[in-house]
Amino acid sequence: MNKKVMAVAAAATLLLAIALPASADPPSPGFGFAGGEIFLDDFGASNATNVPNVGDVLSGDFNSNLQYRGISDRGWLGHGLDTPGEACRGERQDTGSLWSVVDPLTAVDPPPGALSAARSVLEKSDGDVHLKMEIWAIVWDAQTQLGYRPTGRGSVLSRPGVLEMTYILTNLGTRPVLDLKFYQYLHPHPNGSCFDVDDWGNPVGIGDGRPGHLLSAIKGAYDPKLYEVEDTGLPGSEKYHFDLTLWAQDLSPNIVGTTVGMAALEPPSVWGMGDVGIVPIPGQPVPPDFCAGNPGLIWCQVETNSLPSPRVTRAGPPNIGGVLGWELPRLNAGHSVERHVILALSDERPPDP
Repeated sequence: MNKKVMAVAAAATLLLAIALPASADPPSPGFGFAGGEIFLDDFGASNATNVPNVGDVLSGDFNSNLQYRGISDRGWLGHGLDTPGEACRGERQDTGSLWSVVDPLTAVDPPPGALSAARSVLEKSDGDVHLKMEIWAIVWDAQTQLGYRPTGRGSVLSRPGVLEMTYILTNLGTRPVLDLKFYQYLHPHPNGSCFDVDDWGNPVGIGDGRPGHLLSAIKGAYDPKLYEVEDTGLPGSEKYHFDLTLWAQDLSPNIVGTTVGMAALEPPSVWGMGDVGIVPIPGQPVPPDFCAGNPGLIWCQVETNSLPSPRVTRAGPPNIGGVLGWELPRLNAGHSVERHVILALSDERPPDP
């Protein structure tokens, strides 16, 4: 485990044995995440958490995207995305993903210091491109610091339970794959954001006609500093940093203010934050020309490889998402490349600037 996280309990295995008798099924891949669960699908994507006193903060998305020369789809591994109105209505847009499941996400014995682990294998054929993606999802019994100042001068401590995602991409074809770009996308959804909308996602008593998530205003920052967890009783700091941290404002008594962040082991080539927006037909595939007419939406910038040059972003629109991205110019036949990301959340929030 090569990361900026700390083990918080030496008795993780014992705790699992108490919670799960020998005859019980193995824990789900996200068991123990921040004291609750994160629900991952076979593609390593999520739009749901169940964390005590925090609730569901990914309704919302945690998803990844792979672009390359000659790609014929929009690049998402996961087959669905939420936008603000859709999340509140339980509808998702179809990403048109061409990835198929070879081995479904299956719980495996976790390594020492982990609460749970799972593995899945995906495959994709796209013309002359043949790719395999092996995904490892491990929930470490650990905490991490989530940086929130672009100048590297502030962080909040996550709750115990850090989800580590390892993506191993292999070129199964006979030719090199060119212009690879891998993105990790995060769109958090503060719990309670949909309390003040009707069954169609329209605000109740506010009157401006916008769909749900009206009350999920988010602030965010990219902070590349390595923060240590300052506790001499724990092992030394590891190496995950390049934090992209997003947190909720108190806009309604229904909202549980939460900080959600991701960090990377490898330095990103590009990163960004921006508006998630609302698709014109919730629950349906996005029209082909939608992103051309909405170049400012963050997930459209992912799909069109048009993330702006890295810039400081402290406060965003009400429905902000964030992206870490890596440019991998060439992957030769038979070769593999790995990328490592962690996801964590905290019930602390950064102070206002």
